[in-house]
Amino acid sequence: MTERLEAEHILERTVRERTTDLRTTNDRLERAIAEHQRTERELREAQAELVQAGKLAALGQLAAGVGHELNQPLAAIRSYAHNGRKLIGLGRVEEADGNLGKIADLTARMANITNHLKRFARRPDSRLGAVELGPVIQGALSLFGNRLREEAVAVELALRDSDPDSGGPLRVRAEEVRLEQVLVNLLSNALDAVAGAPVRRILIRVGVVETGQGAVEGEEAGAVRIEVRDSGPGIAAEPVGQVFDPFFTTKPVGTGLGLGLSISYNIVRDFGGVLSVAESGPGGTAFVLTLTRA
Repeated sequence: MTERLEAEHILERTVRERTTDLRTTNDRLERAIAEHQRTERELREAQAELVQAGKLAALGQLAAGVGHELNQPLAAIRSYAHNGRKLIGLGRVEEADGNLGKIADLTARMANITNHLKRFARRPDSRLGAVELGPVIQGALSLFGNRLREEAVAVELALRDSDPDSGGPLRVRAEEVRLEQVLVNLLSNALDAVAGAPVRRILIRVGVVETGQGAVEGEEAGAVRIEVRDSGPGIAAEPVGQVFDPFFTTKPVGTGLGLGLSISYNIVRDFGGVLSVAESGPGGTAFVLTLTRA
């Protein structure tokens, strides 16, 4: 009987000790999980700040070109308004009305440019949805209109604008403002690459990956493939693997932070897509963005 009681005491003590150990371990795990969640939240916030900083840096680079883009219609408006007053004084009302119509068109164009910049600058919505590709690509190109003209860069756009299944506009799973930021970064890099090239050309090709067609890691049949190819000198073989590393840049000191491609890579990854260098050599560099078709 005594031995049985002693055994029961030992068992109870062992259970208490194990229970205490389990509680201690559980408390430690809960603290670790809370710390992990806090760290993850801080990382997401830091990434959002970095994305916003990258966009503002891009806007700063675009500001001069956009200013010129606005100066042209402003000069035209001034001229049409001046001529319109003269025409009214001469009683040529119909011609003056034509001038007013042109002024209205020009102000609409200016409003479109400024609205586009405001939309690009605002903080993005983190929710993903179906984004139509055509307007996003055209929007990104519109920010470089003046630079493309001044530097005599030809842009070839091969855009598949309809979904092969639904017949409607081609859409991808993304977030519109952040997707536009990725395209702006790729176009900005392409423009820098062709700056000193004998042939200045940028090709933007959009299509749907067909079965067995995917040549880039992560591409699957049915995905949407966006290729941005330049006619520049290409990237040396060694740095190609580092182009998506933060602060890595092949540009001269003071002309780039080396964050654009790193930010773009992470944005695309958030979309569940892939951003990669498909090809780089003396004939130019091709970046490929693969996204899920919505």
